[in-house]
Amino acid sequence: MRGRDISSKHIAVFSSLLRDDHLPAPMTWETDISNSKEAPFSEKLMLYHTIFLSTLGLGNYGAAIAANTRRDLSALYLRVLAETGTFADDGAELLIKKKWMEKMPGPIERNALLSV
Repeated sequence: MRGRDISSKHIAVFSSLLRDDHLPAPMTWETDISNSKEAPFSEKLMLYHTIFLSTLGLGNYGAAIAANTRRDLSALYLRVLAETGTFADDGAELLIKKKWMEKMPGPIERNALLSV
């Protein structure tokens, strides 16, 4: 539910910016949500997909920061980028907790390789 709440907040913030400038806000995909009570996909697949989409969002926010010239928008993008980054990181921690991922990707531990 946390991801849904974060997404809803981001949509509301960016839509209000557009409406304040008398521009139309894009439609959401809420009408495409099924009312099924049975999950069509596994929790593992959905978690991987959610983390993947979160990291794509991080890239989009970073590109938006670099491309825009408005300070107010840069500050807003930084705020939502940090929130999305924390959400993606928490998702990766959940993967580790459920033993679906061994550890966070990182650099090679070269000192450990020397002792082998």
